[in-house]
Amino acid sequence: MRKITVVGGGNIGTAMLAMLSKKEQYEAVMYSSKKDIWNETLKYKSMAADEWKEAWGYHVTDNLENAAAEAEYVFITLPSFLREDFVYKLGRHISENCKVIFVPGCGGVELFCKTLIKKGAVILGMDRVPCVARLAEYGKSIEFEWKNSVRLATVNKREDLDGICSELSDMLSLKVIPLDNYLSVTLTPSNQIMHPSRIYSIMKDKDIHCEFDHNILFYREWTDQTSEIVFRCSDELMALCKKLRAFDVIPLDVHYESDTPKKLTKKIRSILSFKNIRSPMVQLANGNYVFDVSSRYFTEDFPYGVFILKSLSEICNLKTPMFDELIRWYEELVKEDIETNSDSRNSCYANIAKVNGIFTREDIFNFYNIK
Repeated sequence: MRKITVVGGGNIGTAMLAMLSKKEQYEAVMYSSKKDIWNETLKYKSMAADEWKEAWGYHVTDNLENAAAEAEYVFITLPSFLREDFVYKLGRHISENCKVIFVPGCGGVELFCKTLIKKGAVILGMDRVPCVARLAEYGKSIEFEWKNSVRLATVNKREDLDGICSELSDMLSLKVIPLDNYLSVTLTPSNQIMHPSRIYSIMKDKDIHCEFDHNILFYREWTDQTSEIVFRCSDELMALCKKLRAFDVIPLDVHYESDTPKKLTKKIRSILSFKNIRSPMVQLANGNYVFDVSSRYFTEDFPYGVFILKSLSEICNLKTPMFDELIRWYEELVKEDIETNSDSRNSCYANIAKVNGIFTREDIFNFYNIK
């Protein structure tokens, strides 16, 4: 059997494990720090269905050497802020020609994979996640909606990409489309625009400790104001894509088939798989809710999303008033300034880019092999 390892037992990782466990030709392995919580069988279902099904035959381990040894594929679904340290540890154990796939591949991950590349691994990233998923109970049950397609790019060994996409299409039961350049993954207008825009539209005129009488439905209560912010971010991003010749990036209005903010609001509210997704809030003793600033919506989508787009825009001498507005609000929220605090994780891309010799637009072209 061919060993396939999934790293991270969150929403996406658990859904991928359920999908892989259905394929008898694969040995599906989950690497999770919470091994003891997992059941021997995993319940799963479509978000649109009532009937639960079961997956089994997978192996769960908290030993990285056991998880990585002889694995043909390693899917990394960890949050962006955990990836650099994990990649360093993974490099001790993976086999030559192992395909390491980041799901999704944004967040500047391509800048700290030199060790894996030296070991002969193939480094890849998906432009978007292969499903929308929500854990019902960690290690025990998951509901998800599988997508029809994703796009995949590689940092190295471009000559292997077509074959890998073909193999993954069968493995994951969706179409995997090859991309010419990894920069198109980094610049994909997904959560790095959508989540900060939504959070900001709700909270920009409020104190972070503001209490709400219910946990806001993140997408079902989407507003035109949020859509307007999203469109402004998208315009700034597409200007960056043009400057960097990232012509494979699909504009957000095209992806959602919405050419105006009002149409986008209607579209977002209508997506079935988004229906029950709530905001990253915690409930207080008095029954009200406040935003949880430790959630990935804050710790990932701002510092490893908008901040990366801003860093690249600065290198290209592009003005980004909407990105700037989001960043100013976030910096005030977390009381950090990426311009003066070089140790801040918020400066991740800017600092690592400099270590890789990326200071100019031409440096970007050279790093990503853009002609």
